[in-house]
Amino acid sequence: MIEKEGSGVAQVMQEDQQEPELAAANWSDLALYLFGGVGIYLLASLGLGLLIPEVNLATAVLIAALNFLVLAGSVFLFGVRRGKLSWESIGLVPPRNLGRFALTGAGLAIAILPLRLAAGGLGLLVEQALTGEISSLAMREGLFSVGMDSWYGILLMVLGIGVLAPIGEELFFRGLLFDFFRKKTGLAWGVALSSLAFGLAHFDSLAVVASSLVMGIVMAIAVARTGSIWISIFMHIFTNTGAVLTMAAALQIGKILETPIL
Repeated sequence: MIEKEGSGVAQVMQEDQQEPELAAANWSDLALYLFGGVGIYLLASLGLGLLIPEVNLATAVLIAALNFLVLAGSVFLFGVRRGKLSWESIGLVPPRNLGRFALTGAGLAIAILPLRLAAGGLGLLVEQALTGEISSLAMREGLFSVGMDSWYGILLMVLGIGVLAPIGEELFFRGLLFDFFRKKTGLAWGVALSSLAFGLAHFDSLAVVASSLVMGIVMAIAVARTGSIWISIFMHIFTNTGAVLTMAAALQIGKILETPIL
């Protein structure tokens, strides 16, 4: 009799700890997500560009911080606060095996690098055929190369572009949008549509769009398989941080090669 009463109490406590039921999102919510996230970010970036036309370390860090604040903020305001999703439902709560997610994310980022390079190369060929030039990567290269002449500049770029921006983008694209599309259209279309949105968000170059599309598909599948957004966050952080450090190393090597021996 005591065991039954104890089991009943435990069951009640377990039910109290269960996540509250989430409200169903509709297509008008999607419009709100896109405007509140991507739309506001583009408008804010445009305003920042008009105020500070020169790309320097300060503007690069501001853009990364703006990316995080707007995208992560839209997830909270339009998703979590309105009861459309929760941090638990997208697997943001740190699991016990966080280190394994970090290692797996890093491994996946390395494993798909050849595929991303091939997709990017194809994007450049298409861009060359359509426009007759492939200068669209210049802006992104300029953004990634600022502040590389000092250790604190590299550190700020790693924190901003390597860490903050990926977290904001993953919460938005693999959290908010993937959660919406998967519930509305099923897993396959959820992967495809959220990844397409992620790719188009990098519209400054067809090469980057194609590479981001491949990356988005792999990250969405990884999130679906693990039930946790942490794996895509680590994958994205490793990718962006690697790009920043590679750019820093390339610039330093270039300076060494240009330095006269005598």
